Amino acid sequence: MFEKDTYGNEVSRLARPLPVEYLLVDVPASTPVTPQYTFNSDPSKQPFPVENRLVDGHIQDFNALSTYLSQFAFNEFFTAINDFHLILYIATMDMLPMRDFMAPLLEALKKKTERQQMSGPGQSIGQL
Repeated sequence: MFEKDTYGNEVSRLARPLPVEYLLVDVPASTPVTPQYTFNSDPSKQPFPVENRLVDGHIQDFNALSTYLSQFAFNEFFTAINDFHLILYIATMDMLPMRDFMAPLLEALKKKTERQQMSGPGQSIGQL
């Protein structure tokens, strides 16, 4: 609230006492009965490195991308790309800008639709 002082300047007046009820916020603190995960990671595979963890030895580069993708067969592309840190890396990498072309991929991940496009069984994604 603004008031005028003796010189005609607008000065703010402190709003004391502030009722504590204005500061209380109801925050639900429960978990769902059956959680639904957006990204499913395969526990048998090494996950893609987490971004901004250089101290822990997590480096995101093309070598890490190749190592991660080589764990999956060609027909497991949907499982391989279903990693949040990989999607973030692909969307933000400077050498191969993909941000403008990510919409169909993100939509497929959102709807959990998988296209079966195989060129050969057992062929690794990293060998392409």
